[in-house]
Amino acid sequence: ALPGVHAMTDVTGFALMGHLLEMCEGSGVQAEVQMASVPVMAPVADYIGQGCVPGGTGRNFASYGHKLGELTEMQRTVLCDPQTSGGLLIAVAEDSVSDVESCLLQAGIPPVCIGHLMERGQGPWVQVR
Repeated sequence: ALPGVHAMTDVTGFALMGHLLEMCEGSGVQAEVQMASVPVMAPVADYIGQGCVPGGTGRNFASYGHKLGELTEMQRTVLCDPQTSGGLLIAVAEDSVSDVESCLLQAGIPPVCIGHLMERGQGPWVQVR
């Protein structure tokens, strides 16, 4: 166990949004995601433009979309897609971020910070900016 790591999960199946919502609801916090920081493979936009979207994406959004802030079609499609390339979602205490990033780099895993968690207030569980 790494000090400062509060939660960790892969994002397969229920997608990034489903797993992030589960973390938020279980911990009583809200999340803000910076869409520009979310790693997305280059051809994804072309596939979405052609209508090549897995059925699980729509089912995911239908089951938890009401708990999210407003999303564009592209954000919804990317963030609710059940297909992933092995990404891990890790909730880390702010004062432990650099230690966790160093550990991940040593293991050959490039870390990417996609947002932050905050005390639960009004509004949706997850807001995408």
